Amino acid sequence: MGSLPYELQFLRGSRLSEDLESSESQALRKERQISRKILIFASSVALIGVVCLAVGIALLGMNKTGNDNSTPATSEPVDSSRVGKDDRSVRKTGRNFTESCSYSPEFKKSGLADFIKRLKDTFYKLHPYELPYKPRVTSDDVRQNFEAFNPLPSSIKSISDTSASLLRELNSLRINTEQLKAREEKAVAEMKHFLQHNFGNVYDYDYYSGQWMLGPNRFCHMGTIARLPYSFRFFLKRLSPSTVRDIEVIVEALKSFGRGISQYHQNVKLGVTTGMVGSIEECKVGFDCIKQIYPKMAESFQEGDVMMESFYYPLLTTAFVRQFQNITKLWFHKYGIPLDQSLAESLISFVGVPLANLLRYLAQDHMKHCVPSNVSSGLFNRPLSYVYYNGVPNKSEPTSKRLPTGEVIRAKAAYERTMRFFTTTNDDAESVHQLGWTLLKSLYPQAVDIAKSVANVENETEAVKTFRRLIKSPSMYFNEAPFPKNESDERAHRKCNSERVRKWFFISAARKFCPVRYAALQRWFEFSRSTLSQLEPKLLQMFYWPRGPLKTTPVCPVAISANFMPTTSAQTYSSSFRTCMRPASFRIPFFLDRMGPKYSEWTTSAHEARPGHHLQSQGHLENFLDWCGPLVAPLARTRYISFSEGWALYAENPLISSDTDVYERRPLRRYGMLKWQIWRALRLIVDTGLHFKGMTRDQAIQLFDDFAWDDTDVARKEVARYQSGPGQAIAYMVGQRAIMDMRSNAEIRLGSKFDIRKFHYYLLSHGPGPLSYIAQQIDNYVNCTLNRTSSKCEKFFALDQERELFGQVLRYDSEQAWEHLEESYYPPDIHEL
Repeated sequence: MGSLPYELQFLRGSRLSEDLESSESQALRKERQISRKILIFASSVALIGVVCLAVGIALLGMNKTGNDNSTPATSEPVDSSRVGKDDRSVRKTGRNFTESCSYSPEFKKSGLADFIKRLKDTFYKLHPYELPYKPRVTSDDVRQNFEAFNPLPSSIKSISDTSASLLRELNSLRINTEQLKAREEKAVAEMKHFLQHNFGNVYDYDYYSGQWMLGPNRFCHMGTIARLPYSFRFFLKRLSPSTVRDIEVIVEALKSFGRGISQYHQNVKLGVTTGMVGSIEECKVGFDCIKQIYPKMAESFQEGDVMMESFYYPLLTTAFVRQFQNITKLWFHKYGIPLDQSLAESLISFVGVPLANLLRYLAQDHMKHCVPSNVSSGLFNRPLSYVYYNGVPNKSEPTSKRLPTGEVIRAKAAYERTMRFFTTTNDDAESVHQLGWTLLKSLYPQAVDIAKSVANVENETEAVKTFRRLIKSPSMYFNEAPFPKNESDERAHRKCNSERVRKWFFISAARKFCPVRYAALQRWFEFSRSTLSQLEPKLLQMFYWPRGPLKTTPVCPVAISANFMPTTSAQTYSSSFRTCMRPASFRIPFFLDRMGPKYSEWTTSAHEARPGHHLQSQGHLENFLDWCGPLVAPLARTRYISFSEGWALYAENPLISSDTDVYERRPLRRYGMLKWQIWRALRLIVDTGLHFKGMTRDQAIQLFDDFAWDDTDVARKEVARYQSGPGQAIAYMVGQRAIMDMRSNAEIRLGSKFDIRKFHYYLLSHGPGPLSYIAQQIDNYVNCTLNRTSSKCEKFFALDQERELFGQVLRYDSEQAWEHLEESYYPPDIHEL
């Protein structure tokens, strides 16, 4: 621990001593040299790629000119057995490539082909607002069958029941998975998880849990109510309107959006009389989340302000209206008002009015019914027995505690279903709770040892007390003094939010109205960029980098920006798009009481950027999308939190903590890592405690004080997050432990043949997906590394060969299957620390 004084100087921002300056500078210079070499190499590869692409296009053009009336010898007819019009055909580039996208005999023999067709037909019938996301959907199909999200209780019940019925049907099929192709085998595993959980939606569509009556939660971006502007945008794209009738279809669609918003409003009201109402903290954090989606209307509650929300784009843009110049007279003759005015009035009347009513209700009337956390801190004691007003039960208004169809709501039991959706395992809540305590008993003593060493005190109580004073000292944070009150209140939450200022004005509301916070944030940004630059060179031997069929890492950069949601407590990450239309985003919370701490920056940066979320999520988009297009289109946007968050936590520990020297002779950095490991173990205890065992909010907050040594607003905001988003927080450590077990097993069995780069390649290329499926693929990797001649290995390694083939050809029209992942058509996935 002899380097502690130097580490303290570094964290406190003092000038380093010459010796440390020299050693640190040498290391940093070496790391920068490596980074420059990577950049130069990547740039060279990119330049060569562009040249080859240009040559390839020219040659293809010449070839097409010379073969307009002939069929290439290598081409094959499309497999007529392909099911569903939305399945992907590929432009023929050779026999092997074509065969890789055709179906296996077992796929058709087992009944999977017919089943998938029924699943897709059923999904789009039950979710007509998803039609624009259906690959190869026609404008006629959208025109005739699109309808916006409308959460009628009967519809939600139908979704739950139909999903369960399809799962039983799938489980009854006799499928020899060894005879399936790799993409088919993965689809089976994903479909089972998808159907086990109401077509992949536990918050909106688990009818029997009653959670659909609670209103928006901390993860409202996962809910359908937050996706409405994106759904409308893609509807307009797929409709490709050009006639008066098409404009009438748009107006009818706006009416259906309004009906859905009104029904969502009614469902939340129903929750009050049913007893499905959250705590005050949950209601506030849910409303704060929905405010980020509809910021102007959530302030004004004025229907006309829908014109300032994202619903207006592109409907009322000049470019959109201008394309109908040839029908404006026809429209005016038929309806007596100009087309642009008619569209604006329709948007305000059919969407603005119900949306303003919903937001006003959530902020005002509904908030009166939300209960103190000492009444209910989670699903454990819901439904409530009475309707509450401003924290007081009205004993003359007992709740029904029943669903509209008469079933008793058992929210505690429903919690386990929600939890399993996020973990993708069959673990029960009690075993997860006990796992948390087991891990805590292993991790906490390590933190105590650091405290004793740093404080130079053997008595645990005194050492912890001294160490807590150190880590809470102002110099450990980016604001050494408390922020002004006028930069921290409700007014500041509105005024300082730069996201509400249109980007093209280049105005920073945060800098203007919250200058002290803004200055501290800039210091945090600078520190984070420095940390990321130090981490990246440490990863060179862990992954395959910019070239070859085993390429695992992304090319798209990650940019640091601010997160202005007041209830956000930690950093978040959002990937870019497959084509990297903009950088990925590593976002830092703006409204913390204390920005930091500095000593945690290495582990949080590892989690959110490289080697964590950015490497996995953006790397998947760039390197591992199915080149044949999605086999089961409704699965294309399914998220597997236990894999993605488990990977990010694995990136923290052991990748950075044990496989590099980042924490060597740096006890405070190491403590920053340990603190967040302890935090994730506490999540297992707290999430199950709040929703399954009757733990209160105050008890949960105390646990973070006792074991994570955190009594700040971060702990309070985090507990509100766990209250408002049941099950999500558990996925982190469950996923990490699963990945660590896979790696340990591979290392033991392979011995000297173990290659960390290949392990990561096979792990990331088969993910994201259910953990049991990923574990099976890692077993295949181990078995086939030990005995490549096994009959199963031909199938396993075929993916590598096909990826190499894919990398040698130009892009083809299966890319259309992934266009819903591009900007403006779907909200970005948000990964939280």
